[in-house]
Amino acid sequence: MKQRVAIARAFASESDILLMDEPFGALDAQTRYQMEEEILRLWEEERRTVVFVANNIEEAVYLGDRIVLLEGEPGTITKEYIPDIPRPRTYTDRKFLELRNEIAYDFTLVL
Repeated sequence: MKQRVAIARAFASESDILLMDEPFGALDAQTRYQMEEEILRLWEEERRTVVFVANNIEEAVYLGDRIVLLEGEPGTITKEYIPDIPRPRTYTDRKFLELRNEIAYDFTLVL
């Protein structure tokens, strides 16, 4: 519930850009999926820019319009992906799975 309040507070601000650093990290799987849907709903209504930091590749592919793979400190852009997957997206869509696998493979190369 604390995460929902924090996200609601972020969207209630009048900022043009929302910065979200692992906002679903402490959530169980079911609540995480619900919050992903809520973020998409709010984004559809307001169309604000959201910078969403995630370590979860599936989450990035599901939510993102642009995915940037970072490496090292300070973070250096290793690769950029633009998902060519229409919304609403599903975790089992062929294009979704192909992009997830491509990012996962590229991620192992930077480790």
